Amino acid sequence: MDGPAGDPFDVLNARAAALGMTKTDMNHRIGCQGQDILNNHNKLTLQDAGKLYESVATGGLGGARQDFYDNMIYSKAAFKTIVEEEAAKQGKSGVVDSFLGSVERAVKGGSYSFCVTSCSKAPTLVYRSDSGWFQLPFKDPFTGRVIIKHYVHGKFFDGAKVDCIVGKFNQCTEWDKFKNAWGKVTTALVRNRVAAALQTW
Repeated sequence: MDGPAGDPFDVLNARAAALGMTKTDMNHRIGCQGQDILNNHNKLTLQDAGKLYESVATGGLGGARQDFYDNMIYSKAAFKTIVEEEAAKQGKSGVVDSFLGSVERAVKGGSYSFCVTSCSKAPTLVYRSDSGWFQLPFKDPFTGRVIIKHYVHGKFFDGAKVDCIVGKFNQCTEWDKFKNAWGKVTTALVRNRVAAALQTW
């Protein structure tokens, strides 16, 4: 882990504190399994995630901003259908391509799944999250000039008991319900902002 000398978790926590992320606490290496995760949870709130992405979007990393986004999912593909639907409602399908040309999005997810009583049977304790940043183009009503507005967003479920077996979620109908709900939340988080931006075109 690159950075100043010292305990890497101290470095990360100090950086979080400097950004005003008062509810963030890094205690174990992300992605590792085992008892350490259960005993020493990492903590991050949606509000703190927003502070991080706001800092990056407004120049907090200087020239390293794109490097930061390159370590995330840097894609606006999830917006395409929403933009097409909202543009059609407003009779503006002809501006979709131009509008999407100024849309950007970067998102980062995280997940853990734990056996509750046995890894050979349900239920499973599930943690899922994602958060990130996106930008949308608004038009000045007087000049027609494009004005970029930035947003942060996120969602999570924390310790949900799912009636599925670890490693067999793709065979579990209850997990399909969770995935569908997860996707609907994503759409709901951004749709009204997309509609508001399109109204200015």
